[in-house]
Amino acid sequence: MKSKKKVQIPHPKKKEEKKKMSQNTKALLIGLIGAAFTLFAYSQTFISPSQSITIGLLVLMFGLLVGEGLIPL
Repeated sequence: MKSKKKVQIPHPKKKEEKKKMSQNTKALLIGLIGAAFTLFAYSQTFISPSQSITIGLLVLMFGLLVGEGLIPL
């Protein structure tokens, strides 16, 4: 009687989960940068507050698109 060894085949979803976690992490970091731009609009003097808020909101939108997978990084 021969014993059969089970061969483990890597599950394709595990790679996707790791990729998705990394995608979510990237989106979170981009969102935090956008939030910082928006929140510090009135405490910095490099650009006007309205420009800082606009940049922050655009960065937040970019983070949302990355998080949804529409823009791959």
